[in-house]
Amino acid sequence: MASNNLFKRFYIFSISLHLQFIQLDYVRNSFNIIKRKIL
Repeated sequence: MASNNLFKRFYIFSISLHLQFIQLDYVRNSFNIIKRKIL
């Protein structure tokens, strides 16, 4: 039971980490697009 809870916590943690990386990538891409439009 405890191991199942630990796995669930790790799963949620990895998903949130993955979403943060996607967000970072999105911000970087939009920043590059804005830079291209300005320059």
